[in-house]
Amino acid sequence: MEKEEQMERIAETKQSINDLFIEQGLTYGEVKRVLWQLMHEFKRKEEKYLDGSSIQVLEKIN
Repeated sequence: MEKEEQMERIAETKQSINDLFIEQGLTYGEVKRVLWQLMHEFKRKEEKYLDGSSIQVLEKIN
């Protein structure tokens, strides 16, 4: 994916998320809380995936 396409996709996603928050009538604090929770959930899933990948690599090496 080209850098320009990626930036366009990110901008569209940001706008969609912004529109959703406005539709839901969330306050700034609620939006911050939602985004914080989403980031940490994503981080945990990514870490879990990476930990699993490391184990699989180690198993293959052994």
